Amino acid sequence: MQFRLRLSLRQLLIQMARRPDLLCGAIVLSCTLILSVKFAYSRAKNVVSPARPPVRFFSPSAPIIDLYLGQLDQVQRLKSNSDVTLIYFYAPWCGESISARVTIEQVAKKLSDQVQFIAINCWWNQGKCRKQKNFYYYPVIYVYYRRFGPIEYTGPFTAAYLERFVRRVIAPLVYIPSEERLKKFLSHYEPGVLGYFEFNTSPQPPGYLTFLMSALQALKRDFQGVLRFGVITSRQLANRISLTSHGTVFMHRHFNTSLIFPRDALNFTSENICKWAYENLELFYRWLRPHGGKSRLMDKELKKGAALLVFLPFDPLAESQPQIDEDVLLFYYTQWCGFCSVLNHVLIQLAHFFQFNKMVTVSRINAAKNDLPWEYMVDRFPTILFFPSDRKHSSVKFPDAPINLPNLVRFVIRYSSRRSSTEVQGQAAPNPPIKAGSLQAQMLHLENEVNKLRREVLTLQLAKDQLSRQLSEVRQEKRQLTIHAHTLEKRNTELQLQGNKLEKLYEQKKQELDDTVEKLQELADASENLLTENTLLKILMASMKEERKAALTETSSSSDEHLLEKSASQREEL
Repeated sequence: MQFRLRLSLRQLLIQMARRPDLLCGAIVLSCTLILSVKFAYSRAKNVVSPARPPVRFFSPSAPIIDLYLGQLDQVQRLKSNSDVTLIYFYAPWCGESISARVTIEQVAKKLSDQVQFIAINCWWNQGKCRKQKNFYYYPVIYVYYRRFGPIEYTGPFTAAYLERFVRRVIAPLVYIPSEERLKKFLSHYEPGVLGYFEFNTSPQPPGYLTFLMSALQALKRDFQGVLRFGVITSRQLANRISLTSHGTVFMHRHFNTSLIFPRDALNFTSENICKWAYENLELFYRWLRPHGGKSRLMDKELKKGAALLVFLPFDPLAESQPQIDEDVLLFYYTQWCGFCSVLNHVLIQLAHFFQFNKMVTVSRINAAKNDLPWEYMVDRFPTILFFPSDRKHSSVKFPDAPINLPNLVRFVIRYSSRRSSTEVQGQAAPNPPIKAGSLQAQMLHLENEVNKLRREVLTLQLAKDQLSRQLSEVRQEKRQLTIHAHTLEKRNTELQLQGNKLEKLYEQKKQELDDTVEKLQELADASENLLTENTLLKILMASMKEERKAALTETSSSSDEHLLEKSASQREEL
């Protein structure tokens, strides 16, 4: 291969030596091509358009401060306006950020009077958030409790879960004021940690803040807050669980011996308290709370090993249970059923008719996309079933009658839970004969009353919406006033600092001026002394001049006399 390459190069050189004009032409053509390409690329315009400036992600009516330019430097100043602050880091293009926006707005409307909600666009390339934060996913939720944080929320983005988590951050400690509350706290299935602190001698007893931070550390570790923290301030209640020393931390356990935090072996810090509590935590069963969407919650538990799973419609040991006494009218449909889609507007009218009646729920289900148990399956579509609240097992099928709003209303009223006990047991009670005219009159009267009630409820709803808007405006004004007051306070602080500096500068200049005046006075005194001495010197000089003149005059007269005497003597000799 190398031999062939050398042979080709040798032949090329021989041809170039034989025809030098061809070599010069090739060189000129190559240089021309290079220069043309370079010139074309140097004058080519930038075809990539700059990114558009970001816009608000949340609506202006939402009680959320939207820093859509990524102003991360303003967060530290805004956090000082509230004890609890929720920060929502989002990317405008992210689907999860867009879908969770509604959840954030719902929670913010409920908790805006207790929590400050801040949203930051962390994708804008010119914002400080993009330059200082390196998130690998969006959205990210941080919650700060005063100076503690961030506490990252890692749960599902649903309003119920997020609201429960934020409320636990607002009140991380459960106050135990009575023996009844103590029994309720100890009998709860979730493990609990109690701290005994007396507030009589001090508004902030030693160790209380450390215990508070340990509760926040637990929330930082588990967003569901399985480990609960409570505070006892009464000595009598503390004695009921054998707590005698102030500042003692007690962990209650159902099946094993309860423990007291060993202060002799471990330092009393929030990290050590949280670590000690989780190390001694007893969990014989675990509640799995799927959030309604796709979740791998069960997959994580099954990978741990053998497990016994019990499926329940709700949490039977929770403090509050969902309401199960509502009458339900269920509409079965499929996507290939043409008549089902025709009846959608009738079902919507029925739902609007009972929208203010909390005892009736109108719902529908796609039987083709849901695997239903055999007792809930139907043989044709559309089918309407009614499930009374107190006898779910005795469902009633809508008869073969025209499916319209009056017939559906009569059907619901007839088989609702407000029936006699004989009907509940499936035994129809004998009905007195009712004339058709009286029945129509009663139905007309009932419809008039219902329409009247609907108008009144609609008026109340409008008034409620108006009050909600006014309340939202008042909250916005309050927030703006708070920000303005904070700005004025900051400006006042700056002016005070500037005034203090000016006062110090004034004192300094005044002292320098006093020193200068003293020096000038000294110079003036010295100049007066110099003037006096100068006058005396002048007088002395004048007197010395006069004396010298007199002396010169005497000297000259004596010399003249001597000359005369000398000349007289010479004459005598002659």
